[in-house]
Amino acid sequence: MKKYIKLTTAALIAIGVAACSGGGGSSGGNNPQPGPGPITVATSVNIGNITTIPTGNGSSGISSVTVSNNLASKVILQKATYVLSQNDTTSAELPADNAASPLDVSQCSSIGAHGVCSIGVHLPEGSLQGQYTLKLDYLDPATGKSHTTSNIIGYSEAIPATATGVRYSSQNNNVYNEAGGTTTINIPFQLTKSFGKVTAKSNNDNPVFAPSINCPGNSFAAGTLCTLSVKISGTGTAPMVLGGISVYGDSVVQAKSANKAVSAKSSSLKGETGYLFGTQITVSQNATGNLVTSAINTVVSPSDGTSAQTITLLNNGAATISNIQISGATPVIIGSNGCSSLAANASCTFTVNVTSSTSGQAPVTVNYNNGASTGNTSGVLAFNVIYIASADSPALTITTNNSLVNIPKNTTATATLVVANTGSATISNIKFTSMATPFTYGSGSCLTNGTQSLTPGTSCTLVVNFAPTTTGSGTLNVTALGDWTSPGGSSQTYSMTSGFAWSAIEGDAFFYITPNYVSFAIRADGVDTATQTFTLVNAGLQAADINSLTIPTEFTDLGTGTCAVNDELAANGSCTINVEYGPTTTAEDSNNTPVQLTAGYKPNGNYTSDVTAFANLDYNAALAALVKITNVTVTGATGTYPTFSYVNTPATPLAVEVTYTNSGTANASNFNVALNNLPVGYASVTPSGTACGTGATTTTLAVGGTCNVKFQAVNPTGLYNPFALQGSGLSFNLPGFSYTDTNTKLNVNNSPTYSSSNAVAVTTTLFASVTSNTPTITAGGAAGNLTFTSATNGTIITIPASQLQGFTVGNSGTCTIAGGTCNIPVTIPASFPAGTASYIYYVSPTGTVTPSTTNSIIQSGSFTIN
Repeated sequence: MKKYIKLTTAALIAIGVAACSGGGGSSGGNNPQPGPGPITVATSVNIGNITTIPTGNGSSGISSVTVSNNLASKVILQKATYVLSQNDTTSAELPADNAASPLDVSQCSSIGAHGVCSIGVHLPEGSLQGQYTLKLDYLDPATGKSHTTSNIIGYSEAIPATATGVRYSSQNNNVYNEAGGTTTINIPFQLTKSFGKVTAKSNNDNPVFAPSINCPGNSFAAGTLCTLSVKISGTGTAPMVLGGISVYGDSVVQAKSANKAVSAKSSSLKGETGYLFGTQITVSQNATGNLVTSAINTVVSPSDGTSAQTITLLNNGAATISNIQISGATPVIIGSNGCSSLAANASCTFTVNVTSSTSGQAPVTVNYNNGASTGNTSGVLAFNVIYIASADSPALTITTNNSLVNIPKNTTATATLVVANTGSATISNIKFTSMATPFTYGSGSCLTNGTQSLTPGTSCTLVVNFAPTTTGSGTLNVTALGDWTSPGGSSQTYSMTSGFAWSAIEGDAFFYITPNYVSFAIRADGVDTATQTFTLVNAGLQAADINSLTIPTEFTDLGTGTCAVNDELAANGSCTINVEYGPTTTAEDSNNTPVQLTAGYKPNGNYTSDVTAFANLDYNAALAALVKITNVTVTGATGTYPTFSYVNTPATPLAVEVTYTNSGTANASNFNVALNNLPVGYASVTPSGTACGTGATTTTLAVGGTCNVKFQAVNPTGLYNPFALQGSGLSFNLPGFSYTDTNTKLNVNNSPTYSSSNAVAVTTTLFASVTSNTPTITAGGAAGNLTFTSATNGTIITIPASQLQGFTVGNSGTCTIAGGTCNIPVTIPASFPAGTASYIYYVSPTGTVTPSTTNSIIQSGSFTIN
């Protein structure tokens, strides 16, 4: 027959007595033996060592840890954080300097030169075992240096009681102290008996170790959590200093009288002074790495391989720790080991687990190289694992993540109930409550015919459909009734019931606005705007009126949306609201405090006041430059913007002047107009006003300032433009520009428009139109005239010498239009054969001395030889 063990807290502590190894757990006398605790490095600012805090067994009160400042100047706390590890879960890094923190650091916000302060330690409700990892960052204003210190504050109910009436641990009783510095070790202990008084004394009256006892309210009653605080100073320069502390208690006795016994509390009669416990303290002054942990008598329950406990190691020393070796005696299993080496102030974790059908304990040892440059480099840390095997017992839970509350009538809601065997015995022939209207079972994995069986750790699901047709509320009670076999072999019945609240309501309207959050950002240049369409949606089950629409005063309702006050919004219906932010010339910023666009409605007829749907609107308008073209002047051509006609003549060149104005609210620096995209034939000339930056030059265009660019259709000799004699070759787009906004620092590149167009059309015609006749000239006869006709008097006609060779060309081959015509005589030799002769001639403006292709028009003519 199996034996089943049920371990109470007392039994757990009894196991722990045997597990209490080393660390000062002496049986008596004034010479307690040193334990294997790790060395804790104390920096210039240090959190002193604290041994594991006893919990449970009626423990009451708070503990404390001491922070020492070994600097010659005051330090100021910059940041305080902690991490809580308990019940195999680890929290995120949390602030320790607020009211919600279990670690009261208020007295340590600053520490004077060579001063100390105390941090109160409050344990979590119902705490069994766990730890705080505390980290403090201090600043020395005198030097500007930062000092970081950290330590582990552990607590456990598995700390055994001594025969003298005390529960305590000396897990971390080795201390590092800077030469000439000060540190403190705190040893929390719980009284399991009542005493008249508790005192402490340094062994051999060693002045290096100054002990004091702090019990809340100076009460020494059983259950009180006290603290032995040992200040360590004046250690000189020796590499290692040894000492010890002994704690004594005055027994409480009862005084007898003729009528009654006088209680110890009322009489306070002192009895015999007796030794309670002692701890050896080893002080190292050779900088090393150091491991600390809160693990002491770590409990694994049940010991079925499912209750792994996470152990944290922290190096709060000054050197890197290496070669960390962790071993556990059978049946302890070491897992998830992330510990191999640790830099100063770093931590790592591993797990301990046990698979055993019997209860017991086994040690875990951590060996490591402490990184010392001289002397002993070996470090060791040890703790016990207590494992507890549980007896078979039945337990079912029925849970759900679904809600059956506020379900609209005439709809169906579904809840999936998880039926789990959380006990250690198989439960069979499970019967479930029959469902009645409006509830029915759906298709779950649980059998509902009374044959369902669940072994420990398994589960199945019940699917419950809720289809109300009227309003109401209540509780759906689901009972599971099954059979299990007790440890004695007899068949037993197990029953449990879980209740689930339900309610059926009238279908509500439900409004929401999407998008729910919009951030508007514009330039405060008097022009820029931002618009947004918001959609008001009724996702409810009935229609409702839009009772109000509120647009924030910073915004404008464009009036183009479909939502309107007093309109009804059908179920699953929607409408739109269009709003605009800007324009403005004033800098504005909501500073991340949004204003709200709201819509008011009543979800159903039972509401006497509106419910509000809303969207959050952030906004920002930044002062900004705004440069635009404010004037375009075209001279030498006829027409109106943007269409012009130009007669290509040097006397009246085509010129364009463009004015740029900054009408914004901030300067435009690095302003530059791009003239490189103008058609060939235009050249930049000096404008009439302030010149804008062009090419490689830039200017600053102040708020309200203007500048001009001017370009002209001329050639280098000052005559007409040879690149666009006629047609549309001089058409152009207004020159773009770029600048840097001095407020927003944005770089702006613009392709501008003026009078709704950035394209300027220029139709070019020649300065003169010339035609030539086609006469018949007789060879050997009189000269014939080549006649040139033009409406532009003064136009010069020139036949180059390279033309009509062999003929006699009169007037040196040139004539000037006067009265609409001019002639050049040509004589043909008598022997010249009949036919047609062709030639080219220059048409030049008045004043042309030497006609060429760059200043004249080339045309062709012909005549007949008879």
